[in-house]
Amino acid sequence: MGTTSTTRKLALAACAVAALAIPSAAQGAGGAAKQVVNPAPVNYWMDISTGQPMQGGGLMGLGAMMGGGDPGFGSAFGNGDNWFGAANMGQDGKRVDIAIFDARTSGTVKADQAIPKTVKLGASLPLRPPAKVSGRTPFDEPTPEAPEGKMKITILTYWGCGAKVRPGQPNVQTIEFDSKKGVDVWGEALRSRVEIDRGATSNRNSSFWPNKDNSKRVPKDASLAGTHTVTGAGLPASLSFSIRAAQDFLPDLGLGSSGDKASVITLAWSPLAQASAYFVNASGMAMKEGSGGQPEEMTFTQWSSSEVPEAGDGLVNYLSNANQEKHLKEKAILPTSKTSCEIPAGIFADAMFVNARGIAYGRELNIVHPERPADPKVAWDQEWTARVRVKSVANLMVGNLSDNMSAGMAAEGMADAGSDLPKCPPPEAGDIVKEALMSQIPGAGLFGKKKKDEPACQP
Repeated sequence: MGTTSTTRKLALAACAVAALAIPSAAQGAGGAAKQVVNPAPVNYWMDISTGQPMQGGGLMGLGAMMGGGDPGFGSAFGNGDNWFGAANMGQDGKRVDIAIFDARTSGTVKADQAIPKTVKLGASLPLRPPAKVSGRTPFDEPTPEAPEGKMKITILTYWGCGAKVRPGQPNVQTIEFDSKKGVDVWGEALRSRVEIDRGATSNRNSSFWPNKDNSKRVPKDASLAGTHTVTGAGLPASLSFSIRAAQDFLPDLGLGSSGDKASVITLAWSPLAQASAYFVNASGMAMKEGSGGQPEEMTFTQWSSSEVPEAGDGLVNYLSNANQEKHLKEKAILPTSKTSCEIPAGIFADAMFVNARGIAYGRELNIVHPERPADPKVAWDQEWTARVRVKSVANLMVGNLSDNMSAGMAAEGMADAGSDLPKCPPPEAGDIVKEALMSQIPGAGLFGKKKKDEPACQP
């Protein structure tokens, strides 16, 4: 095997399927040599996600609003509101990201995946390499402009289900941010348990679906259960596997909330038979403006359902079976017996918005073909690996969106009755939601200036 090439090294690093799924190599009595293992040159990934439809103005479905016509999203990965990466992002509805890597062909390969009739997308799905878009691939995202200005940022971190704030909370961090000094705004305050992404990622050397050739949305009543066979020039004829109920689409999480920002907020969700664990978190932000209308002070409040200190962002995504078990033991995520959680009273009372997120984890499927020979003297010549990950996610705005937006506008000084500036044209509903929700995402343009082509005006 060509293990010395750069591509080969990238393949071995990118697809840790074999390394993570394989037990330690066998040794004979007296310290005999380890079994020879030749890693698979072909690696396959399928990420499966069920995203709860947008409720109360939450971020779910925001990709269709923000990226449907952006070359880096909808236009590059497919048409409409389905694109490669939608499952990883947890977009609304049933989503699937599929990728395949063949180290012997510099990664990319033209392949087709035969699918069960229950998927309701035809007989097969085309897996294709990324196409060039405007002189770049969809994975060459432009570097965002650096934020400008100074700001005092206070980050409050709470954790644990319950109506009252627990002793020793919150964890408080204060940062004097100056864009000219290049300070890491969030640093340790947003550190979370997280694992290296091991799924169908945006690798320019992979072939994937959805793509420009086919980006059909998965129907609401689709099922992936059944046999899946991948064929293509040079691919092993044995590349076929079955998806059973445990790895099929999880149902909608059914995340909902009761209570308002000033009181106890209760998050509740549906018990899902396939789920192996749950996790919820929430965040909110309060802003104070200085002279010139620029943000001067910000308080960012975050909470998670973890019983141990945890910001939580890294947990609202796929987790390996090993990490699910580890985090359950640590009480960082919730057991399946838990289907509701209280956010302590008043911690978001001053926040302009409160965005809550939830996830149900499914069990991951890992396959290495062929299986390891029982005789350690026989080399294990792997042909291919496959990893299938499953989750059900939800994202919603706590409280009434219009009330939140009015409060946010007032806090930002957007209502200025005494201004001599002309009235601004009515904003598009999508723009309002986009700007409001993007303000809840760490680092997403908090200090951004007005665009040069936007004339000064008052709402």
